[in-house]
Amino acid sequence: MEGLDQIYGERFDEERNMARYYALEISPNLFGEVVPERRWGRIGAKGQNKVDAFFEKPPSKAKLSGNTSA
Repeated sequence: MEGLDQIYGERFDEERNMARYYALEISPNLFGEVVPERRWGRIGAKGQNKVDAFFEKPPSKAKLSGNTSA
């Protein structure tokens, strides 16, 4: 794998008292699998996360985009 891929975003809406974050990090684990980790929640709180593991990079990108035909 060529490197670490990361995306981070924040959403603020003062009228709705909303301050959220969304993060995606794709990295290899010790077994050579591609591991996308998704994190989201309220800024300043622990939030939630979801971790999947794939042996190859293309299926992980298909799963994250919602396309299961790859």
